[in-house]
Amino acid sequence: MDFKEFRNKFIRENLEIEEDYGKILSFIDFANINNWFVEDTQDWNNQLLSENEFLEIDLEKLKNFSDIFSERTRIYYGEDPKNKKSLGFTYLLRKVFGKRNVVTKDLQKIKHYITREVE
Repeated sequence: MDFKEFRNKFIRENLEIEEDYGKILSFIDFANINNWFVEDTQDWNNQLLSENEFLEIDLEKLKNFSDIFSERTRIYYGEDPKNKKSLGFTYLLRKVFGKRNVVTKDLQKIKHYITREVE
């Protein structure tokens, strides 16, 4: 057994996923991932983050973790076709998760008008 197989077996055991558990498919909505760490003020080692530091998701590690217990992983991302960074991120998602496993939809922008009532 190589290290990767050992690691996967260890994680599956800790998650209590036994061999006869059945088929697992993962569906990831990246809009939710963006908010996972919004309010975190410490890193993985409990070190305080500076005011302009934020935790980020490593897409390859997310994919590798999902592959440990999922037969297939698909990821959803609402992209902005007018934004080069958004299109670049879609390219990266397809590179990591595979072209057929990335589902995109054009981001819909809704104008919100907030007015203050004056008495």
